[in-house]
Parts: sequence; C-alpha cells; structure tokens
Amino acid sequence: MTNAVAELRDRVMNNQSSVAIDGDDPVTFSELWSMTDAFAGGLRDRGISPDDAVAIRLSTPRAVLVAVYGALRNGSVPVTIPPDVDNRTIRAILNEVDARAYVTDETPFLPIINRSEAVQVVITVDCDARMGIALERLLENSSLNLAGGRTGVDVARRADRDRALLAYGTGSDGDPLGVEYTHETLAAAGDVGESLLGSATDGSSVPDSRTPDGGAVRHLGSRSLSDPLELLYGATAAIFGGGRYVPVDDWTPETARSLLATGAADRTFLAPAQYDAVRSLGATDADVTDAVVVERTAAPLEERVDAGEAIRVRGRPETGLTHVRTPADVEAGRLGETLPGVEARTRSEIDTRTLEDDTVPERGDTLVVDGPGTMERYVDRPDATADRFVSVEGRRWVRTGVTVSRTDPESKTSTGGDNFDGDDSFDRSRPGVVCVTDPMETVRDGV
Repeated sequence: MTNAVAELRDRVMNNQSSVAIDGDDPVTFSELWSMTDAFAGGLRDRGISPDDAVAIRLSTPRAVLVAVYGALRNGSVPVTIPPDVDNRTIRAILNEVDARAYVTDETPFLPIINRSEAVQVVITVDCDARMGIALERLLENSSLNLAGGRTGVDVARRADRDRALLAYGTGSDGDPLGVEYTHETLAAAGDVGESLLGSATDGSSVPDSRTPDGGAVRHLGSRSLSDPLELLYGATAAIFGGGRYVPVDDWTPETARSLLATGAADRTFLAPAQYDAVRSLGATDADVTDAVVVERTAAPLEERVDAGEAIRVRGRPETGLTHVRTPADVEAGRLGETLPGVEARTRSEIDTRTLEDDTVPERGDTLVVDGPGTMERYVDRPDATADRFVSVEGRRWVRTGVTVSRTDPESKTSTGGDNFDGDDSFDRSRPGVVCVTDPMETVRDGV
C-alpha cells in the first residue's frame, strides 16, 4: 500500500531536526509533522471526515503545505485552487467537489460560501476570520481523532488508487478544470522529482538525484504551489526526499538568481519566461545551472529558447513530468530522454493493428505516454477524460498534445530510447530522437 502520508512520516522520523520549509521562520520536519497533525485534528473537531474534500486557495507557500499535508493526514482530499481566479470560478469548484472545508487568505468569503451548500467551515490565513476560524486557532487542539487516538500515530489508511489530490486550473473553454491524482501518484512524483537535479549537458543521462556533495535537494519555490507540477515534483519531492523547500512569497528574477548563485537553493523550476528574465540580468551559465525550466508539452518549441546550461523538463498536469532535455536536445529540437518509469510512444506504435517491426512514425503522428505521474481522471468530466486517454489492450496512455516528426529508423527508438517491440537489448546510452513540431513549423528530422 502506497500512502503519501506514510512517505512523509518516514522522512520525519529520519530528519526530525532538519529544516523542511525554509524562510524567516523555518519549520523543521518534526514541527511540520506536528502542524499537519494539529490541522488534521482541527478538521476532525469540526466534523470533516476522511474522503471529504478540503478546498485550498492560498498564496502563502508554507500555509499551502500545512493545509495539503494536514488534509491528507486526516484522510481527506486536498483541492488546490489558483489564487488569481474569480469568485464565480471558486464557487463552481467548491460545488463540483462538494468541499466541506475552505481554506483561504482572501476576504470577504461570504459571497463565495453562501452559494456552496457543502462548506461547513472556513479556515483563514493572515486575514480577518469573521465567521471562519483562523489557522492559528485551528492548530490549537490536542490532535486527537474521533477514535480517541492521536492522528500522528494513526495514519489514515489509503489504497494506492484512492484519491489524494484534486488540482484545479482553467480548461480550454474557460471553465475550471480539475485533475485527480492518487496516493500512488503523489509518492511516485516525489521519487521522480528527486531525479531532476544536476546539469548534465552531454545528453548522456538523466541528472543525478542528489546535490554534488551528496546532500538532499533544496528546492526554490519560484512557481505557485497551485501548479500541480510545482507542488508534486518541486515541494513534495524535496520534502519527501528529506530535503528542504525554500518558499518565495514574491518571486523576482533577482531573488532567484541570487539564491541559486549563492547556493542557498540547489534547484528551482522556472517557466520559460522566468528563465528568460533571469538570463536577461546578465546571469552567467553558472548562475542558472541548477534551474530546471518546465515546459508544457501543449506548446510548440520556440526557436528563441537558447541552449543554455539549464536542464529543461517537459510535462503537463495530465501526464506529470515526462522528459528531461539537455541543452544539446534543445539546440537540436529533440524532446529528450524520458524520466524514470515513463514510457513514450507514438499513436501508431500502440495501435497493434498496424504495428510492424520496421514501423517508423509518419509525419503528424502524435505522442502518448504512460508513467508514474499520469492523472487518474478529470474531475466530473467523463467525456474529456475519455478523450484524453487512449486504451489499448487494457493499458491507458495519455495524449500529450505533442506532434512528432520521425524517429531514427536505425535504432528504432521513440522518445527516451524504448524499442518498438519492447525489447530492452538496445543501447540505452543513445538519447531519444523524437522531434517536437508545430503545424506551422517546418518539420525537421530528429537527428
């Protein structure tokens, strides 16, 4: 059984006095465990039960992590909401998931909860509680669960495929779109996230999982934790790996460059625009070596992205992070190597009706993936879920939205170097050669 809370507990036991969340008032692993324990006890005191949804709309990183992990400690399901959405969208999300609790740092909240019948408690952070309860007061409890046992001892049992997180963004139609992840996915994302540190530039391998001196990763929070890629592969990966999450309340290129250059942080996830902003400061490659640029696979590669020293990873909430791209891959227009546990295929490859040993994907073929970070489903969107997945012989593959040109017919490898017929005997030292294309771009060979 893979329980994300049990993963956190194991790290706490081995790193009790180490800092888990950095900042002006750092939180050790032991303190984080106690705070999430108290948060779970506060939910239980107010009738919030296992499997109940706890909606979280916060801009303070530390409070987000306490609320997310605290909800999981209670056996509840945290629901992350971006802080910049309007009241109509928040109401729609609360009603869609039947949220029993709402955690926010914005007031007034009465216009929101008045139309949300399920909400029975509002928890506020750094704002006027009014008819809700402040987070500080919520944490003032004995942390006892309804059975009379301490929640820190009685970790709520959850199966691998049980819901662990609902992360909301905006769909193509402008309406809120939630992605559901399981406990298995949360635990696996932590493992994958640990593998993203390093600065390998020769395309030979995925970067090593530890810092050069063998220490655990200190991850700088350059992106909002409402982004599931940042929450799962950034903060959670660092903490579950016994490392440190370094939050930034107000991100600036200068702050990111300084923290990376001085060694206060080992790694950060930057959107392409953020990376461009850091480089525009005149930063040297050494200043941004440990930056990991997160690129969404739905967007085409852009020629303006230079082949700097930063490692780039590709992914989207539906697939999780799937590929790591070295500067050499960026320069050549390749998608790069798959991350541990990820398999990538073209649509024609998984269609067993047309598969042949010498199959080479046609131009316009699309990429599908299967891996530890794939979503379970969209929340309350069965048709959209069916459209996103491709099922072949009982196995589900996720459509990435990426169009590929061709693979190297000599090695018969798809992205990440997986053989068409599943034979693992080929040379895995060769980088993947699938090229990402856009319908408006000139299609280029991968090698």
